[in-house]
Amino acid sequence: MSDSSKSPINGFLMRLPAAASGALAASGDALKPAGNKFEFEPLFSTPASNLGLAADGGGGKDWILARPKESLDGGNPWDLVHETREMMAGGLGLASGATPDLIEPDLWQDWLPTIPGQPEALAAAGDVCAFEDQNQELPGRRGEFAWHLDDRFSQLAGARDLVGSDAAIVRVAHLDTGYDPDHQTLPSDFIEKRLQRNFIDGDSPDDARDPGNTGPLRNPGHGTATLALLAGGRFQFNGAGYHFDGLLGGAPQVRVVPVRVGNSVVQLTTSSVARGIQYTVQLSTKKRTRVHVISMSMGGVASQAWADAVNQAYEAGIIYVAAAGNNFSAGFFGVPTHQIVYPARFRRVIAACGVMANRKPYYDLSFGTMQGNWGPRSSMATAISAYTPNVPWARIGCNELVNMDGAGTSSATPQIAAAAALYLQVHAEELFDAQRYPEPWMRVEAVRRALFLSADKTADRGRSEKLGNGLLQAMTALEIAPATPTTLRKTPADSAGFPFLNVLSRRGLADSPEDQMVQLEATQLIQHWENTQQINPLESAVEDPDRPAEDVSPNQIIDFMERVREHPKASKVLKARANEYLDATVRTPKTPKRPTETVPPDELPPGNLPPGNLPPGESLPGESLPDKASETTPSLGSFTPPPPPFRSLHAYAVDPSLATSLETAEISEVTLKLPWEPLKPGPVGEYLEVVDVDPPSGCVYEPVDLDAPALLAQDGLPPSEGSPQFHQQMVYSVCSLTINHFERALGRKALWRPGPPKPGVHPKNDAHYVGQLRVYPHALREANAFYSPSKIALLFGYFNASSDHPGAHLPGGRIFTCLSHDIIAHETTHALLDGMHRQFLLPSNRDVHAFHEGFADCVAMLQHFTFPELVTHQIANTRGSIDAQENLLVQLASQFGHATGRRMALRDAIGKVGEKGWQLREPDPQEYETTQEPHARGRILVSAVFDALLSIYKRRTADLLRLATGGTGILRPGAIHPDLVQRLTREVTRSAQHVLTMCIRALDYCPPTDITFGEYLRAIITADHDLVANDDLGYRVSFIEAFRRRGIYPPGIRTLSEGSLRWRSPESEDPMPSKMLLDYLKELRGAGSDHLYAESRKEIFDLQREMRYQLHAWLSRHFESGADAQRDARFLGLDPEKSFEVHSARIAYRISPDGGMLPQLLMGLLQTTTQPVDPNDPHGDTMSFEGGCTVVADLRANNVRYCIRKSLQSPTRLERQQAFALGEYDSLQATYLGARSLNKESPAQDDQSSAHDDQSSAHDDQASVRDDEPFALLHRGPSL
Repeated sequence: MSDSSKSPINGFLMRLPAAASGALAASGDALKPAGNKFEFEPLFSTPASNLGLAADGGGGKDWILARPKESLDGGNPWDLVHETREMMAGGLGLASGATPDLIEPDLWQDWLPTIPGQPEALAAAGDVCAFEDQNQELPGRRGEFAWHLDDRFSQLAGARDLVGSDAAIVRVAHLDTGYDPDHQTLPSDFIEKRLQRNFIDGDSPDDARDPGNTGPLRNPGHGTATLALLAGGRFQFNGAGYHFDGLLGGAPQVRVVPVRVGNSVVQLTTSSVARGIQYTVQLSTKKRTRVHVISMSMGGVASQAWADAVNQAYEAGIIYVAAAGNNFSAGFFGVPTHQIVYPARFRRVIAACGVMANRKPYYDLSFGTMQGNWGPRSSMATAISAYTPNVPWARIGCNELVNMDGAGTSSATPQIAAAAALYLQVHAEELFDAQRYPEPWMRVEAVRRALFLSADKTADRGRSEKLGNGLLQAMTALEIAPATPTTLRKTPADSAGFPFLNVLSRRGLADSPEDQMVQLEATQLIQHWENTQQINPLESAVEDPDRPAEDVSPNQIIDFMERVREHPKASKVLKARANEYLDATVRTPKTPKRPTETVPPDELPPGNLPPGNLPPGESLPGESLPDKASETTPSLGSFTPPPPPFRSLHAYAVDPSLATSLETAEISEVTLKLPWEPLKPGPVGEYLEVVDVDPPSGCVYEPVDLDAPALLAQDGLPPSEGSPQFHQQMVYSVCSLTINHFERALGRKALWRPGPPKPGVHPKNDAHYVGQLRVYPHALREANAFYSPSKIALLFGYFNASSDHPGAHLPGGRIFTCLSHDIIAHETTHALLDGMHRQFLLPSNRDVHAFHEGFADCVAMLQHFTFPELVTHQIANTRGSIDAQENLLVQLASQFGHATGRRMALRDAIGKVGEKGWQLREPDPQEYETTQEPHARGRILVSAVFDALLSIYKRRTADLLRLATGGTGILRPGAIHPDLVQRLTREVTRSAQHVLTMCIRALDYCPPTDITFGEYLRAIITADHDLVANDDLGYRVSFIEAFRRRGIYPPGIRTLSEGSLRWRSPESEDPMPSKMLLDYLKELRGAGSDHLYAESRKEIFDLQREMRYQLHAWLSRHFESGADAQRDARFLGLDPEKSFEVHSARIAYRISPDGGMLPQLLMGLLQTTTQPVDPNDPHGDTMSFEGGCTVVADLRANNVRYCIRKSLQSPTRLERQQAFALGEYDSLQATYLGARSLNKESPAQDDQSSAHDDQSSAHDDQASVRDDEPFALLHRGPSL
């Protein structure tokens, strides 16, 4: 046998026609691939009826091991396989002239997952016989030895008590690393030593004992430990808080056949496992040696030899239980893969998954911790879960020692195998009756049915995703009578390749040997991944590769093939085949025939397919099939092109006013690149629904179809003020651009605020999912535009320009707010911010509404810098000094401002218009103290953010200016060089993108209510530090300085240092959270994988609500328990005696500038009380007073990073809000209760019927507008 330390393979496994294999073994001919010689050894024969793949000629097949006489050093195993196949195709080596129909490498495989820098152990394996207790970091049952046997868990103890002393003989083949015959737990009477075999060490084929090598080897005694769990006898242990005297194994009366297929370091070969399985089949040909159950706590990559052997075991009536596999946690995913390994993944095998003592799946553990495999969905149909970790683990070489740190799905497997054996013993009379069950496979299905039906399906919220059929309940299973034969269905034969990989075939009459081999290799690749920073790319490309081929979309196959050809462990032949497929599928043009009648795809009845997706040989009604003359080239199947990565659409860079000036006409238009999505006329997509109804005129404009080929070919409609369809395109494109910026910064999908609850439902019920924000381009005939929280819609107005001071516009000309990039981006930001922080609509202090307005302006302004043409033009015009003179980059809604008679843009980040024209506005610390109006106060926030951007930009370009000016830093008069313009443009664009990302990302670090500008500064600093610890370019210092210059200081800090401004970690809090609370929050990390695999925003919405429900239920119980309740309530800023809500719960995957990823869990807790506005008048007017916290948790490190509180029990904060309400709330209400009502020009222009409305009714209407539409009247008039 070759040395696994030098070569990854032990030889080649070849499947040949039965007649040819005998001739080959007898011939002694040598093969010489890569300069190495081989000797041939027969493994086993497979009847044609048991083959997983179609056999040529209908005859049986023989598996042969071609073992190297010399070591195979280096090289890709599959490259060596293909070299061997080519030699055989040339007639070398086989005396009979026949060639193998399949060759695969006989791989050395590690059962335990290994990744760089991680420990290599399944259970503790020290060099001394010292007791190892349960891992305190993982769920267990402290002080309960062998707790997994209890009726609260597997029920194995109770089930084995039902088996009498004269029970039928049931024989279990134990495929593992061997056993320790001297260990106290293993009763020698039940070990059938005469039948034991060793297929891993050639020197002792009839000795399955484990030599128990220690030292640098990993986990010696794996087989001894799993055998003790399967059939261990009486064991006594008193110590370390345990008192145990009982049977350790789940089925101690079964006969055990030890079959050694792995060495002491838990390494196996493909051939050793195949031989082990085949040996059990051979034993089953005789009644006195018949094997009934296989227990195998090992596994590896796919193998057709394994598939053929498994099929024979199934046909022989052997119940096969195999471990699902293990992986290391890399935060929210597992390495190398979380998917079930082989042979457990075969449908004819029971996959043993793990469930922990707390009834949660054995997954979502701390970074670097070993955990159990699960999935994909189709493989979980034959999976069941048993208990691990912290179960007994017998120690080899220490005859009287059983530790309590057993882990991995290795520990779960023998529990399930024991339950299967017990069921056979209890129901032997029926199950072994050949008249009742004439086919042996029926016995397999009967036992599987009982185990699956009896399993506890209530864990993990009843989901089968990670637990399969549920949790093992052995005693409950015994109560289920064996099924009648007519109800049993035979499981189809197993094969080792993913069905969809048939696309790799070259489409002959039957798959060639090479076809089958590349399919098998591609299947094996999914288990080869070691990168802890990125999820296994093949695993994420096709969610469930075991599905039928027709259920895997072409786009998923393309994605899979693209990643195969880039995989570092793929062979040259496989990469070439992947390229062939991609060339033929992605790049080959194909002209479909036109059907006689066009039917929209969404109107086709179930089972029908749109053109281009028809199965070969079928046509649409009225469409003829191609004639035979056209069939000169074999069809590669229907071609569906992949969607493009983005959609290009024309838009105004700022607004239409630039097109009317010769100086700016060339930069008036931009082409936006937006994420691709299919659109219906409107446009209507996943996030947006444009509805073009004009209520004042009664018009309904025809919706634009941006998926029309003519528009796709020219990047949509050209900009036009007179085309309603372009207006629709404009709002869609800018809204989509803004959404994309938010999603990239936040690391998750954007969701809108939930819709209003249905009548009769609690008013706070937010279960109404709203998938699309409605956008009305022509909703208002007035100088206004606003976001409507009640309608979850954007409403844009149009009006006539001022006749007195129209600026550059036609006096009295029509102005459309839906054509202003700035207004659209501003209103979209309101909607996005409201979807994240609904409580930011409650004006609890002067900053709340000002923050909404200022933040929306920041996003709109910073998006200017994403338009290269505009930035280049303005950099050239200002000679790089964008803070020294009036320019378009720092102005918002220029057309709107001039058209309403302001003689300047609506808002300007750095300047103002005075008697001497435009003037630079100097920071004034007193302005923050005295300014009240939300838009004006919001402008302070905008100027601070822009000031920070300017500081960053100047720092990044200082060296350029020194080079351009010879060190003086002063540019010569005149235009600056175009190369300098381009470099300055690049730097300011990058700076603005970073600042925009920082501003948006900070929203997740804000308190859930009562936001202030100072707290937003802390959020910016903390959020940026979490992703970029080294602030070498001074971004955070620039923000701190800019806010300080405007008198914005966060409350409760002692200095303005970066360290003081960052939110405090729980370790530095007073009080600190309890361990119970921190442990529970760590458990919520499991939601990370749920969100990662969510298929839609609706599913994400539902997952978030479920997470909120679970958190609320746990906290409610925790607060009622009394243990640490007061302490944790103070930490969370809550009053434990009052009701509370989990206002938000989100998962985010943030990407740092260097490409690193930070997975986070974000939760918002909220509590509301009613307090008097005047503390001296407790029976007077009241106000809502809210408190709570935002919790930020790191899913990778599995800890809580911050708890950002607004304490409900803070008397200081209550006094501030009462003072604000007393002194300023009335004037704020007056802002909302303006003279105009929604969608009306003014009261004077109402029709005569409105004159009959009484005053109270008018006041109610206005109050309704105030409560439901906070932005409607706030935006009305010159402020917008």
